[in-house]
Amino acid sequence: MKSNKPFGIYFETTHSCNLNCKTCLVAARPSSDNEMKIDEFMNFAKKAKDFGAETVFFTGGEPLIKPGFLQCIPDLHSIGYEITIITNGMLITDESIDIFYRNNVHVNLSLDSTNYELNDFIRGKGTAAKLDSLIKFLTEKNIKTTISVTVNKMNFDYLHEFIEKYGGYENLKIHFLEVIKRGRAIENWDKLGLSDEQKNIYPKKIEEILFSVSNEINHDDSCWAGDSIFINPQGDIFLCSELCQLSCMNSIGKIGDDNIFGKIQYCLNNDFSGIGCRYKVWATKNISFVETMCIPCMLDKRKSIKNLSMLKMELSLLWKDVASYCAKCTFPDCMGYIYVMPEEEKQLLDAGFEIVQLNGEKGPLFLDCYPRDREGRIIVNFKKPLCQYRSKCGLCSKHSDKPIVCHLYPLGLETDVSGRIFWGLHKDCLFVRNSMDNRTIDELKRKIASLIARIDLKLRYDIMQTYIKADKVSAKPDGENEYFPIIEEYI
Repeated sequence: MKSNKPFGIYFETTHSCNLNCKTCLVAARPSSDNEMKIDEFMNFAKKAKDFGAETVFFTGGEPLIKPGFLQCIPDLHSIGYEITIITNGMLITDESIDIFYRNNVHVNLSLDSTNYELNDFIRGKGTAAKLDSLIKFLTEKNIKTTISVTVNKMNFDYLHEFIEKYGGYENLKIHFLEVIKRGRAIENWDKLGLSDEQKNIYPKKIEEILFSVSNEINHDDSCWAGDSIFINPQGDIFLCSELCQLSCMNSIGKIGDDNIFGKIQYCLNNDFSGIGCRYKVWATKNISFVETMCIPCMLDKRKSIKNLSMLKMELSLLWKDVASYCAKCTFPDCMGYIYVMPEEEKQLLDAGFEIVQLNGEKGPLFLDCYPRDREGRIIVNFKKPLCQYRSKCGLCSKHSDKPIVCHLYPLGLETDVSGRIFWGLHKDCLFVRNSMDNRTIDELKRKIASLIARIDLKLRYDIMQTYIKADKVSAKPDGENEYFPIIEEYI
């Protein structure tokens, strides 16, 4: 059993806002309906602390417009949360500054230009002047502060001015985020969306700015899922803000669902590192940029592998060259111990497969490849049971109808000596050996990790539960298989 993975909580407190910014992702408005009360979030956050939650990021809309918001900060701080608020800054008062100071809150302020006129055109009259003085005051008071800049067509040529004006401030970071064509930005895209020329030179501009302050630049284009969860104002939970913005279908549950923390931990413990992200981060110590990449989000459920039929199709593409190696293979691993998912049983029986169920009505299902003893009892741990559906030429006689575990091979779930479960790529497979010899194994493992990450989490969970049942009654006489671990599963 894996321990709880530490994670952060992004809470989109409300879609209400006191401003009408032209690039607002959620097109925030003066008032919104059907939103959670702050007490509901607090109940969730207190429970989440016992399941690995460490940080809370409040975003919106405008968090300070939410009734009861300021009062929740000391409570969160007292139970060990690190807190960040992403705000337009207009509703910050002496009272809120005192609360931020006493509870070590990180304040993230939205500012789009050092030119007052340009910033006020995008964010509203008077916003630049107030933010300018507020940034100075907060940093002098030793409150950690970040300036968030939405990079757009109008401020593109003047980004360096933020470094020139604020680069010497203590306790200050500057974060540049490329404008995204969503929310209110859609209606203002002609004025504020980056031109093709700007988009093409954006990476070079990023490098020029970052190298002006540091000799070292860090890059990160890995998937953001796995480190935090995102909760919208209605209490729906997502693995990141991008998935929330793409579709409500991407929700993994609601804050009040039964066993929601077990589901969160299962999702967080997936390895998403092999699939990349739509957003690339460039960073030095105190300055960061986010560049939007022209690739789809592979975790978007509208593009995910939702059922066994889709998974079989994807696997047929991944393993399109495997059959020629199967004909030459003498390794027995794919010959027996073939478990069957409950939803496959009827289809397999209709296709002529013989299926046996072990350990009673709730026990696992297997293709019946097992010999019997003199009393007719199944010899479960028979060494290297021969699959009756494997032809003399080494290929499956019922290839298209075979169970998902056969379609997966040479990929499979494995349990190591410590009890941890991995998706493993079997080293004994001739196809895998050939990839090792040709030095294409790393590319193959990356493709496999990407495919696993795209499997709908419920389907993936069901496959793992079927495997766990089967593994308990099909001990391997020769011990562990030799495999490359691809992704560890969370039980």
